[in-house]
Amino acid sequence: MADWLSEVTILNSTISGNTGGYVPLVASIGGGGIDAHASVKVEAINTTISGNSIAGSGGGTEVFVSHGADFVATNVTIVGTNPALVAVYNNGLSAGTTVESTNTIISNLGGIACASNLAAAPAQRVWTSNGYNVATDATCTFTQPT
Repeated sequence: MADWLSEVTILNSTISGNTGGYVPLVASIGGGGIDAHASVKVEAINTTISGNSIAGSGGGTEVFVSHGADFVATNVTIVGTNPALVAVYNNGLSAGTTVESTNTIISNLGGIACASNLAAAPAQRVWTSNGYNVATDATCTFTQPT
């Protein structure tokens, strides 16, 4: 799922079995389940995101956020199934690219749960934890109680 310059709400859904790939306009690899770019806000509520893939390397197998986009997860389960890639990737590249989560599980079977583009400034790759999140490793940097 990809969208530009808008808001999208995903409610009580399962996102599975999709393949993302190269995005020519932004020269990056995207997300197999959710691919948010260019000031889009994607909000997922009571949703499962798992079993997606990407063509090539890099990006997030389940969720990819870049260029000022926001991904807000509430009561969401995200499970990456490719141990060579990351489940949720915050690419940054524009101020305010954010991943925000509440009561969310992020896992990647045998791989990294969360990652950021370290070449982007910290203000360009924001992670916000509103509490009650769980990840299979420390890469998601949750700061609120779980």
